[in-house]
Amino acid sequence: MKIINLFNKGKKSITIKNTSWALISNIDAMEFQVDLYKQDFKEIMENMFPQYNIELDIVDDVDCFFYPKIKGNITETEKSELIEAVYSDALITLHANEKYYISNTKDTESNDIKDNNLKRHYHKDDSQCIIDGRYDLSNFKERELTSVELYFLKYIATIKSNPLKSISGDWTHDYHLKYQDVLNQFVGQKLVEVEELSLSEKINLIHTVDDLKGILKFKELPVKGTKPTLIERMIENSDENELKDYRNQRYIRYKLTEKGMELTTPLNPSITRDMELEDKSYHLVLNNEIDKAYKIISSFKAQKDFPGLGIQINISGNEKAIIELDDVKLFKYNKLININLNLPENIRDKQKNINSCIIVGDMFGCKSFEITKLIERLINTGLDDEQINKYVDYGLSFIR
Repeated sequence: MKIINLFNKGKKSITIKNTSWALISNIDAMEFQVDLYKQDFKEIMENMFPQYNIELDIVDDVDCFFYPKIKGNITETEKSELIEAVYSDALITLHANEKYYISNTKDTESNDIKDNNLKRHYHKDDSQCIIDGRYDLSNFKERELTSVELYFLKYIATIKSNPLKSISGDWTHDYHLKYQDVLNQFVGQKLVEVEELSLSEKINLIHTVDDLKGILKFKELPVKGTKPTLIERMIENSDENELKDYRNQRYIRYKLTEKGMELTTPLNPSITRDMELEDKSYHLVLNNEIDKAYKIISSFKAQKDFPGLGIQINISGNEKAIIELDDVKLFKYNKLININLNLPENIRDKQKNINSCIIVGDMFGCKSFEITKLIERLINTGLDDEQINKYVDYGLSFIR
């Protein structure tokens, strides 16, 4: 206990309020294993952020599913980094792990309900080509990639560096990506290399040290040594028939080529990953065409199968329709467009640009830190995150 306390000394303690799909979907046939999920969530987050002591508070609140609440003595920048981590594949796909969902009854219908709901919200039949890295260049024809596809390229090269991770479902739910098509483009344009893991790498992913020791003990072999040593010993003392199942497991990773790095390195944070849409909306507002901007954003939101992970869309399932901008909101937007937010003198000429970004962010239903990202991408202010966020909050106070 003293060692743990010494190790944790100086770390910031934070609590993350989040929920699970099992709680907000009202699926009676599924019992969510909260304690087990909390344990794994904590382990993943603290591996990402060793500077924090992290606790997870599971609440039955749909808002916390789309926007986790974080308590602790941390800055807005730190908070936004933690929120982005919660939206990362590592934690989003954690929801879909069947070990956390136990059927309340033994009947087949209940198990089918559980299985179908997990698949509906987290899996797509066409995702297999991304998971196993299979591509087809027989009819390949190169085309220009959209910003969404470039963000996806960067995403799979990062997320699939751990081949056990699956692809987060929002890429098909929100952006309707056709995985086979984009993978063919990535490989055909020589932006990414698909690598299958070696036998020892596969065993390393599949088995823990305790697993390996158990296998070696069963074979009456020494169990001392590091994990790589145990893996090597296991392989050396196993026949081909025993290793066949490991070899047949197709675990792959995506590795960006130099050309792929050149394309993805300049990508700045985006509130939607669709920079073309964001840019068009921004310029419409900047040119006082607020109604037009609102309509294209409303249309974008209405097409969502499931609210996005990179953008907080405040629209419920029964409201998915293209709606007109009401007179009160239009009045507030027109008022904000020219309001002086008391910016520093050297960037006062960018006041309308910043105000336009705040309006666009509000139309998308974004939080202030997301609007800050939009401003950083579109406008060179020379200010840091916290300074920009202060002006964003001030601007939002006029329209919310």
